[in-house]
Amino acid sequence: MRLSELCRIIEEAGLSVRLDGEDRTVSAVNTLEEAGEGELSFLSNPRYTDTLRRTRASAVIVGNGIDVPDGVSALRCGDPYAAVTAAIVALHGHRKHPQWGVSEQAVIDPTARIGTDANIAPGVTIAAEVTIGDRCTIYPGCYVGDGARLGDDCTLFPNVVVYDGCELGNRVTIHAGSVIGQDGLGYAPRGDKWVKIPQIGRTVIGDDVEIGANCAIDRATLGRTEIGPGTKFGNVIVIGHGTKIGPDCLFVGQVGVAGSVAWSPH
Repeated sequence: MRLSELCRIIEEAGLSVRLDGEDRTVSAVNTLEEAGEGELSFLSNPRYTDTLRRTRASAVIVGNGIDVPDGVSALRCGDPYAAVTAAIVALHGHRKHPQWGVSEQAVIDPTARIGTDANIAPGVTIAAEVTIGDRCTIYPGCYVGDGARLGDDCTLFPNVVVYDGCELGNRVTIHAGSVIGQDGLGYAPRGDKWVKIPQIGRTVIGDDVEIGANCAIDRATLGRTEIGPGTKFGNVIVIGHGTKIGPDCLFVGQVGVAGSVAWSPH
């Protein structure tokens, strides 16, 4: 793709960008250290300025006033990180899923309702009274429990478990090994013993949420555990029962949140 065309795409994303140098052709995005001929890189953190001086990339996305090596074209933008995001989408697109249709090797209860253009792999189990929205992709090893609901355009990567009665909004992505709606740590003291309290609530995940690998989100003892729309989780995140996470929050890896917490938006 010519850099001039890439500038047009970045501008369509709502950013102002200016080409400084030759209108080269690039086919991929890479790091400053590893980029070579025909590749694009970027600098958004000044601590990597020395690496920029040594890059072999054909072009770089940089802020205004940043010097680039001779022979390297610059796409100058006030927000290089946002600009390179648009460039990655333009040059690489999003992950392409295998296409299974609805596999005959999936175990689907006859009472489950499966949306149009579903993509359900071999080895998936979908229990009774489940609703799967349109265009959902479910990878091998996933289990969706009784009465759970998935909105449209959801993706469950391998070995995701959605417990009974839980609800996912539209465009929810859950990465491998994560569990939604398992019992929380609910026990009542009785003498020197602990008596389990049935966890009769559920977990509700809003639209446009992405959950990393090996996360666990408890169901509520009563009511709902909630993950607000637009929230993003890294890997190994644990959310306690009855907690309510607001919209557009960002949790990096290995975060744990206790039960009954109310987390503000963003």
